[in-house]
Parts: sequence; structure tokens; C-alpha cells
Amino acid sequence: TRAASAASLKAAAMLLEAKDKAIQAVFDRAAAELKRMSEDPARRRALLNTLLTEAAQGLETQGGTLDVPPGDAGIAQEVAKAMGLSVEIRETPEVIGGVRLTTRDRRVMVENTLGSRLSRARAALVSRVVGDFSYINARVKVMKARLLAQSRVEELLQAADLDALIQALTDTPYNLELQEALSRFRGARAVDEALSQNFYHTTQRILSFADGPSRRQIEVVLLRYDLQNIRAIVRGRHTGKTEDEILATVYPGGVLSEGKLRELLQQPDLRAIADTLVTWMHPLGRALREGVDAAQRSGSLIDIELALDRAYARYGLRVSDGEGDGDATFRRFLSSEITATNVKTALKLRRMKELSREERQRFFIPGGAISLERFLTLADPQSSLAEAGALRLFGAELKGTEQLSEMERAIDRAALRWAAQLYLGDPLALDVVIGYLTRKAAEVSNLRVIAHAKLLGLPTDLARQELVSV
Repeated sequence: TRAASAASLKAAAMLLEAKDKAIQAVFDRAAAELKRMSEDPARRRALLNTLLTEAAQGLETQGGTLDVPPGDAGIAQEVAKAMGLSVEIRETPEVIGGVRLTTRDRRVMVENTLGSRLSRARAALVSRVVGDFSYINARVKVMKARLLAQSRVEELLQAADLDALIQALTDTPYNLELQEALSRFRGARAVDEALSQNFYHTTQRILSFADGPSRRQIEVVLLRYDLQNIRAIVRGRHTGKTEDEILATVYPGGVLSEGKLRELLQQPDLRAIADTLVTWMHPLGRALREGVDAAQRSGSLIDIELALDRAYARYGLRVSDGEGDGDATFRRFLSSEITATNVKTALKLRRMKELSREERQRFFIPGGAISLERFLTLADPQSSLAEAGALRLFGAELKGTEQLSEMERAIDRAALRWAAQLYLGDPLALDVVIGYLTRKAAEVSNLRVIAHAKLLGLPTDLARQELVSV
């Protein structure tokens, strides 16, 4: 009966909450003990010595780089000297409670921190105690309650100026990151920094809830943000944008934190950026390297985008194949990503009239909902755009128009709405995570738009037109 089902769900929720509180209590105690340890200079030195010894095993450290947390450079210098290590020592907030050792040729990097160990231990314990997506989604739903209501976003949009907006943001869940950002930056730059850090913390928190197959699936979802950020860096470098201008367009959310994105931007050229990603063993590193080589031959950035898109699809499909038939949502998500990519690529190819049919074919990525033949028809500049207009993607029809860029934006908007609605999908699968992340990313994007509109003094109505609605 309905009453029995409701009672069963309530009982399951209460059990889940009890298990979650027990796990949280264990790790709160562990975190408190680690904090006490870090405040004791002798124990802190011994800990750093142990972690560095482990990290250096089997590595050629001569001329390498040792990254440590802020304030640990002095201790690290003493420990490295005692161990006979000749390394450059740098302090960075990217490393928390440990060390990161990189070889001179940057081909090998070992990160050995208490935070990473604690995160892995938590994920493993969660997996054993509470299972997979039932626990993850319960935690995500709590996080979803902290998203801003549409009325609150409208209030922020109506702020008199940038200073008023920043003041209003202090009364939101972004306050912690905002206060930290304001200690280093001012104005829109501080808002950008706070939003980026908040989104990155959000994605890493969700990842910490998971282990095993569920974690691998979430990693694929988060890899989308790395893909977008690498693209933004490539396009920014190609158009001559500054580092700050490029950083204002990225959303750290996957493997690449803001610190790592900054490190990529410090590389002299795209090939060096690709080599750095390969050094980090990033799933898209080799693809970027191949794409850069192809783009140098063709003179077109589309070769880089193809290489990255294909690598992302293959990586996701490999994970999917390894999961068996356990999660239809994950497979549907991958198919939708590939389909949207293929359609947008086909629209771009319409502008490249010099390509033959065979040359267009190499841009097709298998695994989506449209066939190769349909792709080639869409990519043919001699075909009618009514073909695209008749195509249904994510439950919406695309309107045929001569404005290809507008059609591409329509695809993106439809994809976002579809992904956001997944939050209301299967509570025991990946749906809730995808839906929440989509809504969170849209909120961060909208706040960034509002901040820059205030900076530039744009009319409120004009800024509202640029907001993402999901």
C-alpha cells in the first residue's frame, strides 16, 4: 500500500541518516587529531619526513620540485637536506597536509597527503557501510537545499553595483570562499575566485561520498569540466587572451583544480600544456598532444576539439563497458553527450566548404543517437538546414536557421535543461548527481554573469538575457 511504501522509505532514510552520522563522527575525530598533530612542530616535522620518504621512493629527485603547504617550506628544507634531496621547494595551498614531488622532466608526480588518504579511506568506508547511490544521493539532496532560490538570484541581479552585490553574497553559501578571495583580490576578480573555489569544493565533496563503480561514473561526469576548461585554455591562447581573462571563463570541477589550471596557463605553448597533462597522467593529455600536432598541420582548432571530444567519449565508454548493465542512466548520459557533440561538430563543418565527404567522416564519434549517414548529411554545406531543424535533441526540436551559432547555443540550452531534470529521476542511480551538478554549474555561471554585468555597468534587463535557465 501507499502508506506501507511511505513508511518503508522513511525507515530507510532514518537508517541512512544514522549511518551517515556515525561515519561523519569517525572522520570528524580523525580530522581533529590531524589538526592537533599539525600544530605540534615535532610531530609535523616527523610526519612530513615520513610522507616525503614514501613519495621519494624509486624516484629520480635531482632537480625536481617539492610542493608543500603554506608555512612548511622551512621544515621541508630541513627534511630534504637531511635526506640528501636536491629539489626546489615551493609553498602552495593546493597541497594540504603533505607533499607533492615532481621529477625534473615533469614526467612523474607523486602526491602524498593526509587529506588524500583520509578521502580514500572515507570513500571505502562509505561504500562498505551504506552502499552506492542511495547514500550519495541522500547527501547530494542535502546540498541541493543550499542552492539559491530564483527570487534570491533576482535580488542579486537588482543589486545597485558590484560592491552591493559582493555585500549581498556574504549572506549566501558562497561567503566562506568569498571572504578568502577578498583577502587576496578585489571586485569581480574576487567573485570569480570565490565562485570557482566553491564549485570545485562542491564537486570534490560529492566525489568523496563515492567509491568503486559509482565513483568512476561520477569521475566521468566531472571530466566534462576538465574538457571544457582545456578547450577554454586552447581558445584563449589562440585568441591572445591574458591568463586572468582565461581564468574568468573556467570552472574547476574535475581533476584540474584552479591551481593546476594556473600551472597550465604558465606553459609557453599548447604543446607544453599537453605535455604537462600527460605528466599528470590526465585522461585527456595524450589526446590534446595529438590534437595540437594535427592542428599545426591543418591550421584549424577543430582538430584539437575533435581529439579531445573523441578521447572523452572513449574514456567514458570504457568505464561504461566495465560497469556491465548496472546503470542505464550512465549510458544514456554518455550517449547524449556524444550526440550533442556530433551535431555541433556537423554544424561547424558546414562552414568548411573545402572538405570532402571522406574528410568530414573522420570527425564523427560513434556511440551517440545519430548515425554516420545523418551526421554527414548535417555536415554537408549543400544540404538544407531543415535537416537540423527537424532533429529532436533532449526532447526539443531545433529550429532551422541560417544562424549556426544560435543553433549551437540552442543545443547547449536543451542539453542543460535535460540534464537538470535528471535530478528528479532514479533516486538509486546517477540521475540525482548529474541533475544537481547541472543546476549548481548554472547558478555559478549566472552569478559570474551578474558580477561582470555590474563591473561593466550593463543594464539589468540585458544581463538577465545572458542568464542560464534550467
